[in-house]
Amino acid sequence: MTPETSSAANPQTAFHLATVFALIYFVQGIAEPTEGLIAQPVRSLLTDWNWSASQISHFMAMLALPWAIKPLYGLLIDFVPLGRSRRRRYLLLSTGVASVSLIGLSVAMPESHAASRLFCLLLIPTIGVAFSDVVADALMVEHGQPLNLTGRLQSVQWAAMYSAAVLSGWLGGRLSHTGNQALGLQICGAAAAVSCVVAAIWIRDSQPDLTAVGFRSRMTVLLATAADRRFLTVSAFLFLWNFNPYSSVIQEFHLIRQAGLTREQYGQTISLYALASIGACLVYGSICRAIPTRWMIHLAIAGGAISTLSYLSVSGPRSAMAVSVISGSFYMLGNLIQLDLAARICPSAVAASFFALLMSVANIALILSTSVGGHLYENLSTVGTAAAACRSLIWLGAVITASCWPLAPLLRDHPAIRER
Repeated sequence: MTPETSSAANPQTAFHLATVFALIYFVQGIAEPTEGLIAQPVRSLLTDWNWSASQISHFMAMLALPWAIKPLYGLLIDFVPLGRSRRRRYLLLSTGVASVSLIGLSVAMPESHAASRLFCLLLIPTIGVAFSDVVADALMVEHGQPLNLTGRLQSVQWAAMYSAAVLSGWLGGRLSHTGNQALGLQICGAAAAVSCVVAAIWIRDSQPDLTAVGFRSRMTVLLATAADRRFLTVSAFLFLWNFNPYSSVIQEFHLIRQAGLTREQYGQTISLYALASIGACLVYGSICRAIPTRWMIHLAIAGGAISTLSYLSVSGPRSAMAVSVISGSFYMLGNLIQLDLAARICPSAVAASFFALLMSVANIALILSTSVGGHLYENLSTVGTAAAACRSLIWLGAVITASCWPLAPLLRDHPAIRER
């Protein structure tokens, strides 16, 4: 797979790109330790160890830290090629490490007194998956921008990831119910190995420019773009949109302890959420080049707020299932819009570094909001009911998302967005 330079993609090229990215992201949706197949079994394991919501939120937030330092991976990929490869060998290395570490953990699961060991062993595959995500994003920007396919490739990637989430939600619920974390880790390890095979067979990247002139040119582009005030506007938008204290950890506590869902039913809500997200991906892939940018930005903000507010109507298992469909549809639509906007402003010469920098802003927001949400939930529960604490976090998350609206006019003025 080498970069195309034509302004329009022929169907064969577009199909090839879509297939490769779909496979890579499907595997990521399975193997990622903080949100993939093993995430729910790990949270249930910590719950069985009598951990509180705050402790579990902190554990998962710390485990997600490798996603916050993605710019470091991007700098390595852009400026320190492995031999004569800019992307491919990094993808082989990161997916291989993730596969081996996940399978290794499955045969040596720590006991309750060794939670720190569990954390360290889960941290290694998290780094591997996060690193492979940076490589995949760089390839998406590098190949998608010249062909005006960033929106459609993002739709394919996330549809594949949420297809994996359908399986992860259902199977994760079953594994949590039976306490079989080891099987989940083995499945995740095998999935990561699939990405390694895909990289070995189908990805052929461009030769790196190892000259001093090429290095200085890429560094100049990176620094100039990062210093642009419009980059700060996009970063602020991504941070606010993703900062939601009603995190997946609090949501799990809410639906199981307040709404009365079993762990298996909660897994089913994740699958329904993922199915709705896949539908949103298909819709966005069809309309992304037809809707004016100003409408897309407002739709992203409204979608994020509605996705969170919909959980106010949960009262039991049936309503939880319905809300999962509504929330997944609106969240994914808003998420794809903000990701597409981020992909459009990235200079292709330093795609790994710059897109990773933008995504790290979003990931830092997610990590901080997960930790903050856990602490707020514990504190609010002590002065009121747990249900009231959840409602407060839902309203707070929606208000923070809505605070993106003052940034909308500034986003529309970015040349790469205006001239899409």
